[in-house]
Amino acid sequence: MESIKARGIITKCRDFGESNTMMTVLADNLGVISVSAYGVRSRKSKTRVRLFSCADFVLSKKGDIYRMEQMDLVDAFFPICEDITKLSLANYLSDLAKDAFSTADKDILKLLLNTMYVISYKDTDLNLAKAVYEIKIAQYMGYEPHIASCVTCGNAENIVAFDIESGVKCKNCQRLGDYPIPQGVYEALKFILQKEDSKIFSFSVSDEVKKELCKLCEKYITDKTERNYKSLDYLKKIM
Repeated sequence: MESIKARGIITKCRDFGESNTMMTVLADNLGVISVSAYGVRSRKSKTRVRLFSCADFVLSKKGDIYRMEQMDLVDAFFPICEDITKLSLANYLSDLAKDAFSTADKDILKLLLNTMYVISYKDTDLNLAKAVYEIKIAQYMGYEPHIASCVTCGNAENIVAFDIESGVKCKNCQRLGDYPIPQGVYEALKFILQKEDSKIFSFSVSDEVKKELCKLCEKYITDKTERNYKSLDYLKKIM
């Protein structure tokens, strides 16, 4: 049977049998896959399967199920599973990624792994990390808002509002129902959408800008996905 190599992140684990685990893995070149890992919970096993671990897998396939033949750990992101807020945030991030992920979406996996690293090892505010991820994954899903100029008239000056359906608007074109967008929020959006993943968290904002940015990004991704995530509902209760 042909071996398949892939890097991926474990987003769900379910034990079965005495020592086996069924995993959901977001894997590059494969998409969202189910992977059976036999014997990993036995005392003799040297392999430990942990939720949200990133690993290089060697797999075989039978039907729709992949079987893990080998797993080389890249990063276990231990701090995530040691903090209920980080764990809940990771659950929400992975839910978004699973909905967005396909076999061609290496950018989605890269974004998820980069964000997992940030919430594990950096001092980045978790609410800000969530907002950055939401607007960036929307971009990768094909829902990038127009921010270069007013979506109505094309004017690049006096940007003061955000239309959830399309993008930014100038003072003359804003309408009732548009989100007010302070200059700091507008600059933050431009920074996130124009930078590569490794740099999107490299900025700071005031508490007021962060608050408005977080509200806007959550509203935007929720509107575009048209999903009510239970993981988001729970996260909002504890953050």
